[in-house]
Amino acid sequence: MKYTLLYIAAAALTILSLGSCKSDDDNTFSVAPTGGVSFHAVPGGAVMNYQLPSNTDIKDIRVRYTDAQGKENIVLGSYLCDSLSLGGFNGATQNVPAYVSYVNGNGDISEEYATTFSTADSGPYAFFEHAEVKSAWNGFELSYDIPDSRMTGLAHVFYVGKNPNTNETDTLLLGSVTLSKGKASKFFRVKQDVGATTVVIKTEDFRGYFVKEQKWDDVKAYPTQQLPPSDMDITCSKSVEDDTHKLGLQYLTDGDLKGIKSEAGSYNEYYTFAMGPYAFGSPIIVDMKEAKVPASVRIYTQLMAKETYSRPVWNGMSWTCLPCDVTVFGSNDKETWTELSHYSESDEFSDNSWFNVNHTVQRMNVLTSAEMDEAEPVYMDVTCPVSDQTYRYLKVVPNKSFSYDIQMFANTSEYIYMQEMEVYTKK
Repeated sequence: MKYTLLYIAAAALTILSLGSCKSDDDNTFSVAPTGGVSFHAVPGGAVMNYQLPSNTDIKDIRVRYTDAQGKENIVLGSYLCDSLSLGGFNGATQNVPAYVSYVNGNGDISEEYATTFSTADSGPYAFFEHAEVKSAWNGFELSYDIPDSRMTGLAHVFYVGKNPNTNETDTLLLGSVTLSKGKASKFFRVKQDVGATTVVIKTEDFRGYFVKEQKWDDVKAYPTQQLPPSDMDITCSKSVEDDTHKLGLQYLTDGDLKGIKSEAGSYNEYYTFAMGPYAFGSPIIVDMKEAKVPASVRIYTQLMAKETYSRPVWNGMSWTCLPCDVTVFGSNDKETWTELSHYSESDEFSDNSWFNVNHTVQRMNVLTSAEMDEAEPVYMDVTCPVSDQTYRYLKVVPNKSFSYDIQMFANTSEYIYMQEMEVYTKK
């Protein structure tokens, strides 16, 4: 009898011990896969659609997978939703292993069951399918086409030149492009006289990982030179000639790139060029006196334009009269005109508007004379394709200006103003 009681006690202790181990170390439970899970590929990953089991204690679905960087990801989907995103991929991939499980109200995780999904090319990966680099005046032009709004990321643009710090050949960053849906092109100016260079573009996802790289060799940056104002005869039938407010054609090429004269002048003296009313589509004709290869037309803004409500031109907001869409034509007889270049950007004010690149072109941001002297000029370039075709005459046509939502400040009379205009030709 004594030995029987000992065996019973030992068995009871073993059962309690096993029960204790299970509660501490094993919180999994079994849920049969319901078939309510499906995947479809999207740029850079996949979307999983799901239906949770009818078991009301199930609160979440859980997916475990490894991304393109070798990093394990665990993504949770709530009972309040029916889909979740699986990201972290570059090129299109088939049969990526995934492990699906469920989470109950106590936070316990069910046993995993294995499945697979496929992905589509991400933006930083697909970017190179339509990316093209072309030689240009003083630099090169990058063009690309992003077909899907979900193809997001960054493209960093470099060129091979001389590092100013070490005086050694190096790969130097020129700028970056944020990828967004649609066709786009961007000009990159190479300040060094490198002749032909190698352009390198590296793409990056928004997690900070570099995705892909491509090189373009022997990209030429063709040099240009500014055409002196004395070598140009300029006419404009819509020019506003107003000596009281210092508006006129003479100020279009007087060399004041930033508006220094206006800043030093009296109130309502602007020392600038304006055309209107109803100047959209009206030309500025430039006679270069002899046939030349045109490279670009550069249009400047004042760094600090004075506000005015007397409206000789603008009504409080000078930038509403700055052009956002300009076409340049060439001719040798002023009868037959060939379109050489077209510049266009959104007419909506933004940090990326050409006149707002350094935030100095604001009527409420009053600059001192010293600040005006130190600031860099602000301009837009209407750049022509590289060519050997010569023209004597140029026609510069502003088609549209920037808009403003408040009607009392809107440019309803379609005025255009330019602080300065420069013409550049092949060197």
